[in-house]
Amino acid sequence: EHIDHGTSLKLEHRASEIVKKTTPEALIQSFSSHINDIEPLLLLIMKNPDLLSALLLFKAATELKIDIGLSFNDITHAFRGL
Repeated sequence: EHIDHGTSLKLEHRASEIVKKTTPEALIQSFSSHINDIEPLLLLIMKNPDLLSALLLFKAATELKIDIGLSFNDITHAFRGL
C-alpha cells in the first residue's frame, strides 16, 4: 500500500521534528512498549541502520495518528530478513 505525497510530507516533517528533540537512545527506548528487551533491537539497528529511519517514520505516523498499514513487528520482521 502506498502513502500519498501529502501524507508522506507530513510524516517526513514530523520525523524531522522528532529527530531535533529526541536522542537516538530516547527514540529507541520509546519502543520499549512494543518489546520486552531493547538489546536485540539495538543489535538489529547496528546490522541494518535503515531500520532506525523506518522506526522513526513509524513513530511519526503513530504520533500523527496516520495508519500506514504496518505495525512495529511488521517493520522489525522485514529487517530481520535482510
